Amino acid sequence: MRVVAIVASAVIALSGCATRILQEQDAEAVVPFRHSEEAQLVVQTHVNDKGPFDFAVDTGASISVVFDKLCGRAELPTNSDKLTTIQGLVAAGRYPVITLDRLEVGAVSWNDVEVAVLPSDAPACAAIEGILGTDVLSRYAIGVYSGEGALRFFPPEIVSERTYEGWASIPMKQMRVGDARATLYVIDLNIFNERIRAIFDLGAGLNMMNWKAARFLDLRIRRAGSREILRGAVEMTELTGAYTVDRLEAGLMNWFDVEFLIADLDVFDALGLNDKPTAIVGSGFFQGRDFIIDFNRGRLLVRRAVR
Repeated sequence: MRVVAIVASAVIALSGCATRILQEQDAEAVVPFRHSEEAQLVVQTHVNDKGPFDFAVDTGASISVVFDKLCGRAELPTNSDKLTTIQGLVAAGRYPVITLDRLEVGAVSWNDVEVAVLPSDAPACAAIEGILGTDVLSRYAIGVYSGEGALRFFPPEIVSERTYEGWASIPMKQMRVGDARATLYVIDLNIFNERIRAIFDLGAGLNMMNWKAARFLDLRIRRAGSREILRGAVEMTELTGAYTVDRLEAGLMNWFDVEFLIADLDVFDALGLNDKPTAIVGSGFFQGRDFIIDFNRGRLLVRRAVR
């Protein structure tokens, strides 16, 4: 299990089909977010009616997390007989699991939520106090509205139509990993007419690929800048290679000038992917785009650029 961590109002008229409108006003909650220095999406969250605390939205985390600096403020225990393995980007460890009575973001809340407790000296803890993982996020369709700086929490049935005008659909698949069969989400990228699997990880901020992918694509890697440091949930590491892809496709959409940092990270090895061309797309991949994460239907809805 790893902790690291697209659509607006539209209509479509199809032959023989009714007009389809994305009912954005039916979102259960609209919550402001900010970007951390690591490009994470950060929202204010209440824990057991205390807070607010800064939590990162992380689609690469299959379990939510609190850092122990929050535990003192929220009067939570930091020890437990129950442990879980947290697989970060660059290292892994075993950490206590506690149960929160209530976790609340805006007008949405979850009761009896199991979370892992990580130490506050973890690199990922610098600007946040907790992580919202897919264990709670996947109960909604999550809209990320970059222009507004807001998240919309949609009941899954609100985005149940197959298509919406102005939005493209990118298939998103589940990948079960580890002994606990934790869930990650992956999309396919088409780079130079080659298909690369990419882990969808809003908690990462940066885009990355392993050296197997770089060699498979025959990339001419440039040396990464001296300040390219990856801060994972557990440890940090320096990244030594980088490449900017001038054009790639995801679904039926094009992306231009996308930078990938190159490294054989611990997470690739832990997932058994170091021998397979694999990438990670972070929040920077979607910079400036609105998108909805539709966990139930296995897709990302991405707003098309207005021409």
